[in-house]
Amino acid sequence: MRWRISSGGLAVFFTIACLNLNGFALSVTVNSGGGADATTINGALDMIRAAPEVDNEVLITGGGPYEEVIIIDVPVAIRGADSENRPTIIIVQNDTVAGRELDGIVNSAGVDITLENLIFIPSLSAWPTDDGFDFMPLTDADDFSITVKNCLVTANDGTDKPVTLDGLTYEENKMLSGAVSIQDDGFQILSVFGGRPNGKIHATLDGLVVSHIAFDGVPDSSSGQDCFILGGDNLTVTMKNTVASYGERFGFQLLQNVTVNMEGTPDAPIIAKGMGSSGVLCFSGFHDWNYVQCLENPLGVRIDLDTNQAHSINHLLVTGASDLGLGYFYAPAEGLVRDFSVKNATFYNCAEALALRLGAGVAGDALQLSVSDIVVAGEGGDDTFFVPAVGVDETPAASVTISNSAVVTDGPNAVLPGDFLDVLTMTDIINADPMFVSTDPTSSDFLKVSSDAYASAGTDGSMLAGYYGMDDSPTSSVNLWALYLK
Repeated sequence: MRWRISSGGLAVFFTIACLNLNGFALSVTVNSGGGADATTINGALDMIRAAPEVDNEVLITGGGPYEEVIIIDVPVAIRGADSENRPTIIIVQNDTVAGRELDGIVNSAGVDITLENLIFIPSLSAWPTDDGFDFMPLTDADDFSITVKNCLVTANDGTDKPVTLDGLTYEENKMLSGAVSIQDDGFQILSVFGGRPNGKIHATLDGLVVSHIAFDGVPDSSSGQDCFILGGDNLTVTMKNTVASYGERFGFQLLQNVTVNMEGTPDAPIIAKGMGSSGVLCFSGFHDWNYVQCLENPLGVRIDLDTNQAHSINHLLVTGASDLGLGYFYAPAEGLVRDFSVKNATFYNCAEALALRLGAGVAGDALQLSVSDIVVAGEGGDDTFFVPAVGVDETPAASVTISNSAVVTDGPNAVLPGDFLDVLTMTDIINADPMFVSTDPTSSDFLKVSSDAYASAGTDGSMLAGYYGMDDSPTSSVNLWALYLK
């Protein structure tokens, strides 16, 4: 155990055999094989529970796997010492925290929590029959942080090992041969939802993969199992390099007024893949998304318009959606106006690229949607923009503009226009095949545009990027412009 004193930039470390708090942070090492301060995670937590509410650390130096009931009630960072060889924690259903007895790892106090360099899989004998993780405020006055870095939450392959290491490789035979998964949602943070207190939570999810949740090889969209559930007025979530994959229903379910910043990058996007229903489902809240990929889900992104909401999507890639790529559903209450924008998006092989599905009796101009710099391509039968009827003699309550975009309208890969186009204002839409460098998802050139026709099709004459953009500066100034259904 380390007792740390710092003064004037000088750090002095003492190794002590007894617990001496004196108001200073503690770092307790764990190794099930011995040679550390504790042999279990709970043993380490017991050593720091009387410590001040700052900077306590449980550092796992080796050993394991660690099969324990973990309930966090003290500020702590639980870390694996090696970011490449992450220790495995086997999640055991807790049976003591009221109302959450069926969950796995939970907090029983509003304290700062960090989880880093760890792999989590469910116990083969006492797996969570509800959520794998459930974090929440305990009082309205709570104000704390949850930080998760370089962690994997997935199924147990039947031998106390994870079924995947990256969440993107689906090993079907392994899943069907004695594997056990978390039986409801993988990772949940909720504030002021379902009667919970209204305390504040600030969450950072960086390099977190949640995969194979209640998954037996055949996704079931009618089930209630999601990889992530995040929601509440006072919850702010920042995601970086985060993956949701192979779950029964939704990849990311974003509820009731949550603020979500998806800070993906070209090299480390936010990914939702292989879900039974939507890659991302969101309701009310404030959303700013960058570099999000929804791959091979029946529905890429579904946005339910139930209450006030602001939403900006920049750099969205949706492939293989058997239902639709990006959809706006239901009718908001009268007098509420939505302001949405989608820019730099690619929809490839989606049954419908974009859709409005509004209920009857909606308020005028309830939805304002601006779409620009997008690419729509794929096999025949796709709809560029589809707006179903909302009732006899009614007009959809929407004002939609689509501009500076590319939609393939000729040839074997033509895209159909859809219905109710009178709600759309369409300008500067180029009719040209994007000439993708590769359509192989495993290629680094997957869906990158190479067509010279896109050289100045973007906003203000820039290159039309879609999600990826063009590899090199175009060698031709050819512009195959065609105003599409103007």
